Amino acid sequence: MFQDMGDVSRDAFEILRAKAQARLKEWLASDDYVGWLATPADQPEMVVGGAGVQLQPILPRPVNASTVGEGRQGTVVNVFTEPQWRRRGRAAHERDHHLVKG
Repeated sequence: MFQDMGDVSRDAFEILRAKAQARLKEWLASDDYVGWLATPADQPEMVVGGAGVQLQPILPRPVNASTVGEGRQGTVVNVFTEPQWRRRGRAAHERDHHLVKG
């Protein structure tokens, strides 16, 4: 994703890839990261996009006047769609289906 956007050189990309792979492995093992892959309905083996959310603990907070909530909140850390699949509403679908509805 970052290489496609021109945000990182080829050399730095390999460093980024190795570090991200290690961190994602940790987060997946600890359930601190969730991700989705988007595929065409008629070609489920072809990944055309995806999204990832990092789950982080948050401080207790009031839910209403008599209830205190605890837990984690998600931060969207990446969303990507292959160039030839962009401008078709997939990102909005993923956002609305997975992130808003949970």
